[in-house]
Formats: sequence, structure tokens, C-alpha cells
Amino acid sequence: MFFKNKHVIIAMIVAPILAVISYYMVDQVVKERPHTAIKGNSYPLHAKSNCRYTSGECDLVNESFKVKLIVEKQSQEHILKLISSHPIEGVKVGFSASSTQAESVVEAVNPSSMHASNDKYLDWSITLPNKPNPDTKLIIAMSVNGVRYYAETRMTFSDYKTSFNKNFRKDK
Repeated sequence: MFFKNKHVIIAMIVAPILAVISYYMVDQVVKERPHTAIKGNSYPLHAKSNCRYTSGECDLVNESFKVKLIVEKQSQEHILKLISSHPIEGVKVGFSASSTQAESVVEAVNPSSMHASNDKYLDWSITLPNKPNPDTKLIIAMSVNGVRYYAETRMTFSDYKTSFNKNFRKDK
């Protein structure tokens, strides 16, 4: 008798539709709108998921500004390369080793400047002092048109390993 009432049947059909519409409308009203970076301010770069795994590269992004970090082995040296979507004025990179017992206790290391690899200031590189340890933290800061971007991630990405022991990268 309850499900024979036409008002109940219409309510059961209309309620889920209204719920989905209201979900998207509330999101449109309250979500943060992207805005252009203001000169003199600092903005974080967010590490993509490939930074957490042995993917061989790490993508850092903040809206339209994107940076890719790659560690390459050349002879006996390890070189950290940075490829940017926008010309960069300068890049500082530092490494710190966390203690195994407490995450908050960090051995600080002085930051080093990366060097531009070309005159367009899109490619930067630095020779690493030793083989990167996956537990080492990478702290990076860069300046683009007076705006500072910064990020912190682990060096887990520095090694490229697959479960098939095969190189699946396009550039091989």
C-alpha cells in the first residue's frame, strides 16, 4: 500500500536526481577558483604519485606550472635534472637525511644552486655528491618571474625499477 502511493513513487525517482544536482551545484559555489600567481608570494608545488615510487622521474605541479625531476647516471656520477614548463630564474636544491627513529629530527644540509643547461632556462641540472638514497628528502625552491615555488619529496623516484626488469620508457 505504501508503494502504491503516486507521491511516494515520484519522490523516490526525483530525490536521487536532486541529490546529484545539488552535490555538483554546491561544489561550483564553494570551490576555490584558480588565480594567477602574485609576484613576491610563495606557492607550494604538489608532488604527483610517481614521486612515491621507483618510477625514474618525479612531477611537481601547481596549476599550469609543471616541473619534472629525473636522476640520470653518467659514468660514475648521478645528475639531478629539472625540466620546466616555464623559464626559471634560479633553482636551489637541498637534501636532508631523516633519522630512522623520529621523522622530525632532520640532518640539515646547505642548499646548492642548480645550473641552467640551455639559454631558454627550461632545463637545469646539478651533480649529486653521491648515489641518492630513497629515504633522503629533496627540498627544492625556484623563482619564476618574481614568484617563488617550493616542494619537498623523498628521493624514492631516483631509481627506475619495474617488476619485469624491463625499461618501458619511451626514450629508452
